[in-house]
Amino acid sequence: MAESIWTQEDPSFAVWKMIIEHQGETFETSGRGRAPGVPFSYTVRQDVGKSGKHYQGQEVPGWANEMVIDRKKGKSITRASVDIALEQVRVFQEEQGEEVPLVSGPKKLIAFGASYIYPIFASFGLIRMPKRERIQELSFLLEAE
Repeated sequence: MAESIWTQEDPSFAVWKMIIEHQGETFETSGRGRAPGVPFSYTVRQDVGKSGKHYQGQEVPGWANEMVIDRKKGKSITRASVDIALEQVRVFQEEQGEEVPLVSGPKKLIAFGASYIYPIFASFGLIRMPKRERIQELSFLLEAE
């Protein structure tokens, strides 16, 4: 899937359509240290009244530009935040010379809601995540220092 979005005229639009298509599916955050990730799902608002009014890009007809995380009441992520994370993926592509770059953790996406965006992008094939065992091993070593 990742290859097809980068060849499109508006990758942001393509990713937002994918986000709409996959709403309701269960994802899992990456966890922290030895702590496991937590499952979550999301929905995309359909009412464009409050959210999405000020979005500058191409809009998906009938859908707002805000996703609501079901795990945390009131937690929402705007499409602009997803765009920021997507732009950071492009930076990693250029730095690594890889179509699907390795992103070591959600904070590297430098966007609000990255802990949720990160596993979504990984499931779409936009990024690769390090193997969980390796992350736990490195966390253990850092704690020992």
